[in-house]
Amino acid sequence: MDRWTRVGLGVIAGAALGSTPGLGLASLVGSACAVLALRLMGLAPVVTELALGVLLGLAAPASVPLGPHLRGPASLVGVVVGAPMGREIDLEVGRAWRPGVGWRHQRGRVRVRLPRSLRVGPGDEVVAFGVAGPVQATVLPGAPDPVRAARRVGVRSLLRATVARRVGATSAPVPEVHGLLLALADGDRRRVAPEAVTLLRRTGTAHLLAISGFHVGLVATAGMALCRWPLRAVAGWWPAGVRTWPALLAGVCGAAVFAARVGLPVSAQRAVGLVALVALGVATGRHLVGASLLAVVATGVLVADPAAVAGPSFQLSFGAVAGLLTWGKALDRRLPPDLPWWTRPVTGGLVATCAATVGTLPAAAWWFQSVALWGPLANVLAVPWTALALVPPALAAVHGPALLAAPAAVVGAWSAEGLLAVLAWFDAPPLRPAVGPWGAVALLGVLGLARRPWHALLLVAGVLWARPLGPPAPRITWPDVGQGSAALAVWPDGRTVLVDGGPPWSGLASWLRRQGRTRLDTVVLSHGDADHLGGLLEVVEEFDVGELRVAGGPAELLEVARRRGIPVVDDPQARLHPGDPGPWRRPNDASLVEALEVGGWRVLLPGDIGREVEAGLARRVGEVDLLALAHHGSSSSTSAAWLDVLRPRLAVVQAGRGNPYGHPGHDVLRRLADRGVPVLRTDLLGTVELTLGDPPTLRCHRAGQGWRAVPLPVHGVPATATPPPRAPRRPPRSPATSRSSAPAAPRGRSRARRRRGRPP
Repeated sequence: MDRWTRVGLGVIAGAALGSTPGLGLASLVGSACAVLALRLMGLAPVVTELALGVLLGLAAPASVPLGPHLRGPASLVGVVVGAPMGREIDLEVGRAWRPGVGWRHQRGRVRVRLPRSLRVGPGDEVVAFGVAGPVQATVLPGAPDPVRAARRVGVRSLLRATVARRVGATSAPVPEVHGLLLALADGDRRRVAPEAVTLLRRTGTAHLLAISGFHVGLVATAGMALCRWPLRAVAGWWPAGVRTWPALLAGVCGAAVFAARVGLPVSAQRAVGLVALVALGVATGRHLVGASLLAVVATGVLVADPAAVAGPSFQLSFGAVAGLLTWGKALDRRLPPDLPWWTRPVTGGLVATCAATVGTLPAAAWWFQSVALWGPLANVLAVPWTALALVPPALAAVHGPALLAAPAAVVGAWSAEGLLAVLAWFDAPPLRPAVGPWGAVALLGVLGLARRPWHALLLVAGVLWARPLGPPAPRITWPDVGQGSAALAVWPDGRTVLVDGGPPWSGLASWLRRQGRTRLDTVVLSHGDADHLGGLLEVVEEFDVGELRVAGGPAELLEVARRRGIPVVDDPQARLHPGDPGPWRRPNDASLVEALEVGGWRVLLPGDIGREVEAGLARRVGEVDLLALAHHGSSSSTSAAWLDVLRPRLAVVQAGRGNPYGHPGHDVLRRLADRGVPVLRTDLLGTVELTLGDPPTLRCHRAGQGWRAVPLPVHGVPATATPPPRAPRRPPRSPATSRSSAPAAPRGRSRARRRRGRPP
């Protein structure tokens, strides 16, 4: 490992650790001077170089000014900083408008969520109008935390833009080409069919859709080739011969223009930086070290945009190249030297794909939990096919002259359909490695064990299959799934029961994998609403489930269970409801009610039942220790009579932050407060985990805060619950809320406006 590599590793570590934005550089400059002084006094060069790199990485976010606090309607004018993260961008604000304040000069970054129709890149000036608020996210334990990533670069506000445009942009028509061609040539993946995206992900070839070193390298090679042809024609009249620097310059310029044209994603920034450094080394005749080049480019990317280190693009892009530089060389040396020439392309492709997979494993296991089983073989065919039969017609159809665009689009469409047909041969369920942030850091050690493959295999196995020692403590967890419901109960003998799965985007299956779970003894669906069913489909599809309990479950879920051979208990009379369920007036009243005994605590999970069902069910249930409020704490449930019979010691309510339905209802919270029942709310606390040992303990996890221990309330309303509720700015908009119990609307609002919206 040379000097520049050590400095680059230090920069990455410093940027990942982060610093306080707006701190200024005085303290960091002082620390750097202290390190240099210690070096002059005899400190080891390795320590000095790593320390200087860490200080440089810390200096990048420390030099970013704190962004403004914006709340309510606002309009912003600023410049895009860094590559977009999906639909979200970081805007270096120049001016901001707010009601009653007008236009004012601002300083710092604001995160903006763009409309789906707008595509921007670094350096673009953007005008956006919308509603601003704090940066919030629903994050389950172990998942990447966007709130901490935003805080690292001083972002304190998120603007949900309803209207946005790029200053000076012209509405150029999008060419009518195959979706894959448009993605390869312009980075625009909106036209790629969802089935094609799923196939590419399951075969490990989704990287072909990202503008990366593969595409930039092809453009740079084409630029050099086009420049060399005219130079060769004048070689006889050039006394010193044809020099290489004009061709190298043409290749670098072509790569830079292409990367800017597609929005400068992090992978394209990395590729252009490597092309420029390689061209500089070739022109000057200097020996180049791949690790040093990668470290220098990573330093440049992070100094320009410190937020990039927390995104999957940076981690996957630089991890893939690091894997090629370490494991690629090691695997290539292990190949027999007498292989026939015609096997070299196949073996080379397999080596490159396997090495890149090792390099991207830490980020893939943390972010996506998916590694294609047949990915190496699929890439051996897909990479040359894309290079020879897809990228050239894609570039000609999207960026070429009109004379070539039409035939190139036809040829490219045939090639794209042929590629998808071939990849279908390798379609198989992916492997599901799952780790948290510290597991991803541990997997980075594999890059340094390229010469010791057995040690690397033991490290991967130890990280991916690590399990806690000893029997688990009895506990029940309500994960923060937003506006939805899910609960996981665990017994000391290892038995597990999952009740509901939250909405489809909840990430419940990923959360379970990060815990090392592959089996659930019982899965219960209370009823078929999307906020209870959505996240459960993936769980039943991919986990080993001992039994599925439903009451008139959705056909889609029952079909998955039948295909996987999961026993289904589908008996409407199995409810705790008294008598014949009959024709329910509301689907919520048909919810399956679960009563669990965990660690000596009696826990009741009533789904979304209403007051009418509560009245007939209360006497059959009796007293409970822990009550989950029905229907997210809606005023249509949790009546006073229900609470008087159950007499819970503790209550839990699952609701989304800022949900438009007014959940939990303020009258419900008041009834609980009057009876001295403490309330734990996922919209305020995040994920709630209650360990029912002796004594019981409580801890919570929220985005931007991580895990924290919370004193378990015993008497009265605890500090973790809300203060005495105030009338909301607008009443709950759930039709399940009776008109008599709904709070009065603020003066001046019409009845029609109060009734807008529907609950999940």
